[in-house]
Amino acid sequence: MLTDELAAECGLTPGMYVLDLACGVGSTASHLARDWGAVVAGLDDSPRFIEEADAHDPEVTWVVGRADAIPFQDGSFDLVVCECFLSMADDPAGVLREAWRVLRPGGRLALSDVYLREPGAARAPDELPPTTCLRGAQGREATLALLERTGFAVRTWLDRSEALKTLFASLIMAYGSAAAFWAAAAGSDGAPTSLADAKPGYYLLVAEALPGAASEEEMP
Repeated sequence: MLTDELAAECGLTPGMYVLDLACGVGSTASHLARDWGAVVAGLDDSPRFIEEADAHDPEVTWVVGRADAIPFQDGSFDLVVCECFLSMADDPAGVLREAWRVLRPGGRLALSDVYLREPGAARAPDELPPTTCLRGAQGREATLALLERTGFAVRTWLDRSEALKTLFASLIMAYGSAAAFWAAAAGSDGAPTSLADAKPGYYLLVAEALPGAASEEEMP
């Protein structure tokens, strides 16, 4: 399970304070609390998701809120987990700045998400349809640079692109063929560049919040 691999890479131990950003209905947050002994809060901007999560697991602290305006005090957490969300965020830099703010100095950020293994082969992300999870995907170097600008030092990068095989297989079955799926993902504007050419992959990443680091966007 990729969540367990991330937790292990972060050195998660019982009693650590963890925030699960964009937690959805809470499966990851509940797992980290139940099986890893963490003290967990789950944040999502959907009241419906939070209500469902609380009904299943009242032991976790569930909060309605935005990932780019986290309603917790500075330095509240040892670990922030963000799975499959950063590439879909309207303001990924804002999300990372907020994650840095609520982490204690030296705290860890754990990310898992899609990325483009051949980013030069794809159109600009904002030209892709908003319905695709690949819309905000970037290449490895761009992702690392964004983290550096927002106060993080990357300690671990693991390619886990094999995790996409099952997802893509189910999507391709739904569309009837690989060509039909990629055509739908790239939109109907007739652009010659295919998302398939960008070789979407999946990564796990652990980064450390640098003490006193100011993000580039916050500098005068």
